[in-house]
Amino acid sequence: MVSFTLKHQWAMHFERKIVSEFNLSLDKIENYSTRISPLIYCCLSHRRVKVKKWNIKTSNEFESSEWVNNKKWLKIKNKLENGYDINHFMSKKLVDWMSVDYLLYTYNIYHFHLDKDNSGGIGEHLVFGVFYKDTFYVLGIENHNDLYSARKWIQTIYNNWNNLDNLFQFKLKDSGITSFDPKELKKIANNPNLQFNLVEPIDILNEDGQSLSLIGHQHTNLTNVDLGYIKFEKIPIQAFIAFSNEENDILNIESEILSKYRNNYHLNLTIDEKNFRYKIIINKNFFNTEIYNISKNKITCSHYHKYTIK
Repeated sequence: MVSFTLKHQWAMHFERKIVSEFNLSLDKIENYSTRISPLIYCCLSHRRVKVKKWNIKTSNEFESSEWVNNKKWLKIKNKLENGYDINHFMSKKLVDWMSVDYLLYTYNIYHFHLDKDNSGGIGEHLVFGVFYKDTFYVLGIENHNDLYSARKWIQTIYNNWNNLDNLFQFKLKDSGITSFDPKELKKIANNPNLQFNLVEPIDILNEDGQSLSLIGHQHTNLTNVDLGYIKFEKIPIQAFIAFSNEENDILNIESEILSKYRNNYHLNLTIDEKNFRYKIIINKNFFNTEIYNISKNKITCSHYHKYTIK
């Protein structure tokens, strides 16, 4: 008899990663189920900042502000430059896998606090910026109201880095600037029924006074997911694709093993993410080891960290 299918062991692998990497208690995770732990892992990863050494570039607006020599900012800057984990300075909602960060998902603009406690970032002031390749582009330090100042931040990006290919994508509009009140953006961002993809990305003015608009959302699209037994709303489509891709790969591998070894075997799966492979030990009155490569040509949960930042 087959025990512990590959799919189940694959899911358990990500269950362990959720606990070890994010220090989360599984019983506190909303709608938790082992079978969707790879999807949950990807969603939790999606809003986190990669732990690596970052180059820091600051906007002219930030350089002329009082924050440029602030000790708290310089401490955060040092952590980023030296490869320390700064995710504990981010919102306490970072541990909520179903939470939507409207500013990030629509405009690829991260924000994190200058102070923290044991649960996450605290305090009124936030650092706003864009992580792109190996660089963190600092837009400014402001308060929580500027979570809804998308036009201000997009204009700052354009004013400072419009010649940087692919940081943001703009197109020239036929008509003028669309009037969009930040108070309305706040209502949309905080309304779970309106949070995403219902408004055109905010437009700005170029140096010639012409109206520019972002070409689509700059970080991710969200999708509603129906897994047959439960429905989830506003899941990053990239995370769901990674989940679907790898789940299908695991099922195909198990089908191949079934056709090769028939019945009455036990499987033991080890996922070697560093070397892009699955190691599967088959026990059927003997031991045999099968090695399968994890796909490098499509997004998977096992290599999701590669895809979460441009």
